[in-house]
Amino acid sequence: MYRCFHSDTTNAKWAIRKRIKKLNENGSYCSGSIHDPSIPELIALFLTFSGLLYTTTVQVNQVLASIKRKKSMDTIILSLVASVCTFLIFIYWLNK
Repeated sequence: MYRCFHSDTTNAKWAIRKRIKKLNENGSYCSGSIHDPSIPELIALFLTFSGLLYTTTVQVNQVLASIKRKKSMDTIILSLVASVCTFLIFIYWLNK
């Protein structure tokens, strides 16, 4: 009734292999083969995607830093405007 995850993936791999074999027999071209990756292949794959993830993360961090700088600049300007308005209201109140 319940299937094991490992057997599902194994069945899926065999189904894909059968499909590739059938395509190759029909004269279709299929690049590469499906196999369990070796440790060097896994390391190469990890390094490829970790480098991609790192560059994406750096770009996202740069955008977030830029937004943060703009927000802090907006906060400073808003504080200055509020303080000038408060000062002018105080002067108006003294002259009244």
